[in-house]
Amino acid sequence: MSYQRKLIVCITVFISLGGAISSATDQQSLEKMLNDAYDGKILQLKIANASDRLHFDENGNSLDQVKEGPWTSSGLLKVDNVFVKDNEIQFKTERVIVALRKTANHLEPFLIPTDEIALLYSRPHPNAADDKQLLNSLSKIFVGGSLDDAMLGSWKSDADFADVNLRNGQKELKSHLKDGIMGYLSGDRPVYAGGSGLTPPKPSYDPIPDFPDPPRQVKTDAIRVVGLIVNEKGQAELPCLLNTNAGKAEINMLAAVAHWRFRPARKQNQPVATFVAIQMDLPPH
Repeated sequence: MSYQRKLIVCITVFISLGGAISSATDQQSLEKMLNDAYDGKILQLKIANASDRLHFDENGNSLDQVKEGPWTSSGLLKVDNVFVKDNEIQFKTERVIVALRKTANHLEPFLIPTDEIALLYSRPHPNAADDKQLLNSLSKIFVGGSLDDAMLGSWKSDADFADVNLRNGQKELKSHLKDGIMGYLSGDRPVYAGGSGLTPPKPSYDPIPDFPDPPRQVKTDAIRVVGLIVNEKGQAELPCLLNTNAGKAEINMLAAVAHWRFRPARKQNQPVATFVAIQMDLPPH
């Protein structure tokens, strides 16, 4: 997969608080130090969770049932504020979707903020006497490293998303793929774009996105298409803007379809991951 690396450097997932905390002596000073270190940062959960309340113990184990979701839509959180209350650290966070955008010659990753608020609770060990133990607890919840590492580890392509021909659907893409495979998700799971014996996925939950700001009048033959991978569980992964002229309306579309659910594609009666392109008519001006 070809994309610019320089953007990723700017959105590195910071987990370590570095030297920000030396000896937090009371709740107020601890809260300030945590906000100085985390406020505005993008954090990646070790286990993607689509729930609106995320509660963990000091070992990083979820205290509530995990609502499964892919990391691209359920694994990234932007911290808005941190509170310290009794023996709990509370993160007020906004969910962020990581997506891909087609440019002239390649794909580049970008982040889509949402209005989905998630409250994340971490319960430090009651006997935690120093900041190292606190940081150790938090490191069991979040992934270290960068989004660059996450992207490179989650997708290896034989054919770029950018090869999709918007007017001819996926015909052009399918024509030069070996066995209909366009790439591999983490764990070497093949992603099909076609091929014989493939039953395509079907949406089972596909709400139409809101368009709060009507787009400018466009030609009737204008194409509004977004792409995504539907994995073996019917979840949307790696949503992608396929139109180089994509604007706010397409981004709204992408944010919506990232939460769609599907009956997954099947090949030889087994569920498989597949790439789909989704076209939508924009509302009138």
